[in-house]
Amino acid sequence: MVILGFQMNEIVTVKLFGKDVPVGRKLRKLIRTPKQYFLDMPIFRFLRARLGGAAPSRDPASRELASPILSAANPLNLQVPGLELFDLHGDNWLDQSSTKPIAVLWGFQPWKRGFIGRYLPEYRLAFSRGRTAWQQQEEALTSFGLQNLIFIAWGMDEPAEVRDFAVQREIPLYRMEDGFIRSVELGSQHSLPMSLALDRQGIYYDANQASDLEEILSTHDFSCNTNLLSAAGALINLFRALEVSKYNIPTIDTASRALGFKCGKRVLVIGQVEQDASIRYGRVEGWTCRRLIELARAENPGCEIIYRPHPDVLQGYRNNSTELKELQSICKVLTANVALPDLFKCVDHVYVITSLSGFEALLHRLPVTVVG
Repeated sequence: MVILGFQMNEIVTVKLFGKDVPVGRKLRKLIRTPKQYFLDMPIFRFLRARLGGAAPSRDPASRELASPILSAANPLNLQVPGLELFDLHGDNWLDQSSTKPIAVLWGFQPWKRGFIGRYLPEYRLAFSRGRTAWQQQEEALTSFGLQNLIFIAWGMDEPAEVRDFAVQREIPLYRMEDGFIRSVELGSQHSLPMSLALDRQGIYYDANQASDLEEILSTHDFSCNTNLLSAAGALINLFRALEVSKYNIPTIDTASRALGFKCGKRVLVIGQVEQDASIRYGRVEGWTCRRLIELARAENPGCEIIYRPHPDVLQGYRNNSTELKELQSICKVLTANVALPDLFKCVDHVYVITSLSGFEALLHRLPVTVVG
């Protein structure tokens, strides 16, 4: 275990692997409460402060943002004529003189609704109820009036009727998804996201239509802004130095210890949840995790093939078409809880279907093969 970035002060001893080990205050905190240790890291406190307006208090009664696990948020006890069939959230509704546009949100699970307002302070938020028939919602929206209104869908989860209605009535339809740095815990555990992506054209993983991100990367002249390029380079260096990833699950294991001695070229295959939207909309043409492993083996004969399952699959939240036990006959399946940036240090090439991990591997200066 390697710990960087703090002084070993206030030395005491703790039991570690059955032995008394001298440790300092911060290392003691990491061992005893790893989740809170990472939540209190400067980068995450900075992000929480930017989202919530101030760094969370250490008072347990006021540490909503510090808690990584969220439950369903209660809607406001407020009746707005025409929006009785929708759940209203956010302080903007409390200002009766507000003229902020109304965002009707589709496909957002109840546990997500409490924090979305922090990302969308320019709107009054009305969440659709999944149990309400579309015909009733359509009648309510039509009677309410369609001026000053936009739709926001979570990913690609809005009903087809909503999409058609937006096109016919010329209502802007935006899409929201998890950002590239998501959280300390997994999203499937209902953890607070540290970033979200809001796109006015499509969404970054949908290969069937353009997105705001794709348009910026394709059309913006970055060469004319040297300050932006310099800042981007510094941010990439910071990203690598802090070993930040999309999911920053606390771990005390290391990749080198989990993989053992490296005696040749080592290829990493990143697993995904095969039912995820990024695969369904990524033009993968029948690719599965097993097929990706077989491609890596065929293109790298005699090399060590390491397969890292998606954390949701590894922890039993989701399933794939092939059981992990079956994959052990064609590659080494990494089941240890190892940080992805640490894993990148131990491999020479990365294979992905559409995973964001491929982009992270590029930032770590590794060659990447993408099939989606």
